[in-house]
This record gives sequence, structure tokens and C-alpha cells, in this order.
Amino acid sequence: MGADHRRRGRRADGHGGRLRPGCRHLIRRRGPSGPRLSPELRAGPPGGPAPFLAVSIPGLRRVILASHCRGDIAMPGQVTIWTYDWVPKAPRGYVRDLRLRWALEEAGIGYAVATVPFDDRGPDHLARQPFAQVPFLDDGDIRIFESGACLLHLAEKSEALMPREPQEKADTLQWFVAALNSVEMVTVPWWFIDMSGQAENPLAGWMQQRFERLEAVLETREWLAASCFTVADIMMSDVLRIPNDLGKLENYPALGAYVARSCSRPAFRKARRDQLAHFEAADAAKAQARN
Repeated sequence: MGADHRRRGRRADGHGGRLRPGCRHLIRRRGPSGPRLSPELRAGPPGGPAPFLAVSIPGLRRVILASHCRGDIAMPGQVTIWTYDWVPKAPRGYVRDLRLRWALEEAGIGYAVATVPFDDRGPDHLARQPFAQVPFLDDGDIRIFESGACLLHLAEKSEALMPREPQEKADTLQWFVAALNSVEMVTVPWWFIDMSGQAENPLAGWMQQRFERLEAVLETREWLAASCFTVADIMMSDVLRIPNDLGKLENYPALGAYVARSCSRPAFRKARRDQLAHFEAADAAKAQARN
């Protein structure tokens, strides 16, 4: 049994409870740190991920809470991921709340999903995320924004995401930061320039250099750190997904295989499926509102 599988056997729900797959619950946040909710239970779409709870929060528009709790009971301090209520078709499957969903699915930690308006990013949104982006996260009394910061916070909750042995943890952290500082800092601006239709992308050579260096690493290992899948792989493989989907990893077989390996994991597939279902439900709600 590998280290990856041994860590899976030590998952916890973040609240000391024992997990029982297949059990879903809806929650109502209580206490001074959370909003007071006026709930309305609705059934989820046929074959969808879960029922959802439509709620009203003072200062924000109506939001939807989808429960992904796997414990025997839903805990008041459950993790809540905040994302948009709706986005256009193109970014679906890439909105960065997917990173948090993926991590929580890997760790087996129950969570809920709440929304802020995509079209009207007002002061209440800015109070939680000063750039009016998503995701941001509630974990009991803790509030945190930026997908990288949220992932590191979640990684401290489970060995399925972050090894505890000092060198393995250091290796995980360095590759996690490398994904952001050495790879994504190139791939995101490259992508925006590419979308503009510019004939020659001035960042193409720089991005290829990054891919060449990373290719050399992943030719010799399955995962980036600790000889097992970690939060560093969540970040790096998600950073590589857009270049991969645009055909830019065709000359880098180790990178292409790495992305495919990561995205074949059940936790990723579920996280992506749930995000797509979330935005499809928003389409249906918009259509119903127009009728």
C-alpha cells in the first residue's frame, strides 16, 4: 500500500467525526460569525450532486447553499466555499472554486457552496474579496480569500493534502508556490493575450521554457512531492489544464500525462461535475425567472 493510499485511510471530516460516504445533509449557519439564513429547501436536478438550500443573506442577494457533507451530522462550523451565482459558458469548469472543491473531495471533508452575484459585484462582495473575485472560504470563524491561500488552509486539515513529515511538507509547499509563481504567472497572461487574437504571443517562448523545465521533473516522478498526490498537484495540474486543453502541451508528453492522471482522479471528476451542475442550475433559474 503506497503512501497516497495510507493517507486516504486517515481522512477526517475536520470536526472529529467519522465519515460515512453517501450521506448528505443541509446546514444552517448559526452564531455571530455567520449570516442568519432564511432557508427554502429545493430538490436538486435529477441525477445531480445534491439538494440545495436557497437562502437570503442581509447585504447580499439570494444565494444557494449546496451541501456536500459526508459525516453522520452536519456541523455548524462546516466549511463553506463561496463562488459566483452564474458565469458565462466559457469559464465553466475552470472557475477557481473548483480547486477548493477538489481538495475537500480528496480529503473527505464535508462542505457547502454559497454564492455571490456575478453581474453585480457590490460592496458586500468587496468586503470579502477586495478584487471582487472568487473563491473565498468560511471555516467556522475563519474567513479567507484567494484560491491558493484557501488551499493551504485546507491542506493543514488533512494529510491527504499535506504530508506532516517536515521534508515532505517542505517539498509540497515549494511545488505549490512554484505552480503559482513560476508557471501560472506566465500561463494566465499568455492566455489573455492569446484570447485577444494577437498573431504572435510575446509570452510563448517564456511559457515553453517553463514547460521544458517542468517536463524534465515529471519525466522522473508520478507526483511532484512526497511520492504521493498532494495539494501541490491540485494547484499545478489545475494551472496546466488550460494550456493542455488548448493543445499547448502536445510536445510535452510527461506534462500531458500528468494532467490526465490528475484529472482522472474521482475527486476532480466530482468537483468539476458539481461545478458544472451548479451553473447549469443557475441557467435554469434564470430561464424560469424570465417566464
